[in-house]
Amino acid sequence: MYSIMVVEDNFPVRKGLIHNIKLHLPEFQVVGEASDGLSGKELALSLRPEILLTDIRLPGISGLKMIREIREVYTPQVVVISGYSEFEYAREALSLGVLAYLVKPIDEEELKSTLKHAASCICSAQTLQAPVPPWRPGPAGEHGGKGGSMQAYYVEQTIRYIHAHFAENLGLSDIAEALNISESYLGRIFKEQTSFTIHEYRTNYRIDQAARMLADPRYKIYEVAKGVGIENPRYFSNLFKQNMGVTPMEYRRALLSGQVDSP
Repeated sequence: MYSIMVVEDNFPVRKGLIHNIKLHLPEFQVVGEASDGLSGKELALSLRPEILLTDIRLPGISGLKMIREIREVYTPQVVVISGYSEFEYAREALSLGVLAYLVKPIDEEELKSTLKHAASCICSAQTLQAPVPPWRPGPAGEHGGKGGSMQAYYVEQTIRYIHAHFAENLGLSDIAEALNISESYLGRIFKEQTSFTIHEYRTNYRIDQAARMLADPRYKIYEVAKGVGIENPRYFSNLFKQNMGVTPMEYRRALLSGQVDSP
């Protein structure tokens, strides 16, 4: 069972979302709902839902500000919904590491597939996360936390950090500093447990997020590149082709023609 919380100021929309989740997604449990950003933040920090489904425009504080402040404490999977489809909202949302950006009116099938993807992301993280009591993890450095459970903890925290900051210009040193361990130790255990370097994992995650944006024809290629933190569109196109085997434009055409399924 995956816990989910819905933050939406429009009462009929909020109740409709909750009804659809309960009706069509029995593996999800709606643990809370809120109608404004402040109460949404307080409730989320109290309940700690695994998934947060939220509007961007909310009374009190915006959904984006609410997400930022929640992520300072813990990192849920976030799905943003909005009636405002301008790219700037989507880009800021993606820079916060949200899983998806859905535009109202919400398509029922799109909502279901997005929440199922959120569940799969949670499962992927849980396979790396050992049952370490919250009071045990602490500064490890090269001489501490060498047990398997401690290594799994730091790898899982690294993945969460990458998901939350993938659009930023961060490197191994930034992540190691945030986790208060050495770069060499973090780089080694991440490679051992995932088979990827941290740079490779972040690149793969960026390309995955780019593929999701390319499914929406409103976004130009350079906007998609910026949305995942790559300023140079040509470099982005080359990187995308290296990972996907086709250029971003070719991938979009295949999506729109139904040759490949939406990510």
